[in-house]
Amino acid sequence: ATAGVASAAADAERELLKSLESCPGALLSRVECAAYEVLVGLHRQLGWDELLKQRSQVFLMVDVPEGEDGADEEEDDPEEGIVSSELGSSYQGSAVASEEVPGRPKRLPKRLCSKFLDRLFQALHSDLGFFNDWRREQEQLPRRPAHSSGALWMQRGSLATRLQQSGQAELAFRLCQARCACPRASLELLGIYAKCDHAVEAVAQLAVLCGIAAPDVGPNDARPWARYGGWPDWLFEAAAKLICRFDISAVHAAAGQLPDVCVQVRFALAELLRAAGDAGVEGT
Repeated sequence: ATAGVASAAADAERELLKSLESCPGALLSRVECAAYEVLVGLHRQLGWDELLKQRSQVFLMVDVPEGEDGADEEEDDPEEGIVSSELGSSYQGSAVASEEVPGRPKRLPKRLCSKFLDRLFQALHSDLGFFNDWRREQEQLPRRPAHSSGALWMQRGSLATRLQQSGQAELAFRLCQARCACPRASLELLGIYAKCDHAVEAVAQLAVLCGIAAPDVGPNDARPWARYGGWPDWLFEAAAKLICRFDISAVHAAAGQLPDVCVQVRFALAELLRAAGDAGVEGT
């Protein structure tokens, strides 16, 4: 019976992980992600219902049957978004009437909601559904240990990051770290702690990344990165950004406060900071 329950739980996790990896929010392009960040900010201020209400006041929503995508190129033309006299005659009539009232601001015609914006709303709706399911799971089983895999917590952390839920994102990335060595989770945590001005925690994550990139570093290694062909660009960039955020002296001070568990990678961290200083990265 126990084996059957474990197997069912594993199958459910695989399905959830597959859904998170293929959900609209996880597949957004870089341009779409920038616009999505603004949309999520509006949702956090207004809520879902009010956001939809505001959208309906600005855009004309037209239901397009599935498979009919012949007008994709036309919708990207800004002039094509203006409601024509055939599509919005009743609205334009009311708008003209309102313009004739002295002292009332001019009402602009509604625009057709483009597929670009529609995709962002679909992504937000999907992300909110996954996030609400996760929160309900936490509320129903508050004391149950989280046994999910590191991959699932990584996806949940990305979900929380997209929705600007830094507390949940930190929780998910920490749980991911507890299950596997994941540079991406450490980089995300470094960014969260740096943004909150938690220098010691951010430097600790940089130390974790040093341990991942050079796991065999010892105290007698004069050049611990030589065997790996130099410092990885992504790691050097993370160190440079951290130094620019806090300045080199503050980063060194934070490194001195690292717990004993990080002593194995302190040498690699010190060498990385020294190289950053030699490169002229000193911060403010």
